[in-house]
Amino acid sequence: MKKVISSTILITLLTISLGNFVLAQKNIPQAPESFEEAESLGRKFIENMPQIIKEGFKDLMGWIKKIWASYVFPGLKWVWHKLVSFLDINVEERKPAIKEEFKKEREEIKQEIPRVGKSLWKRFKELIK
Repeated sequence: MKKVISSTILITLLTISLGNFVLAQKNIPQAPESFEEAESLGRKFIENMPQIIKEGFKDLMGWIKKIWASYVFPGLKWVWHKLVSFLDINVEERKPAIKEEFKKEREEIKQEIPRVGKSLWKRFKELIK
């Protein structure tokens, strides 16, 4: 309890003392007195805006690259590695069965081709008649 009270008092004193430094500024910005001053202030702001956006975009891209390199990419790399290893094992186990099925399908297609070709020719003749 003593630590909480002492830290609270310390933070309060620091806040009060730092607040006085803000009041000691010599160049306190003033609101423009005329429309022309407001217009020139707005023009300066608009002229500097592209550079501000550009710098902000560079910072944002730096943060995104850091997050990608440290968190996202290693996670995706791990998932990809697990997926490839799982699929590789699965394919290697089923490879002989796949080859047999492929041979059966090839034989069935060879047997069906003459029959389908004749029926197409017959249909074509019927359409002409």
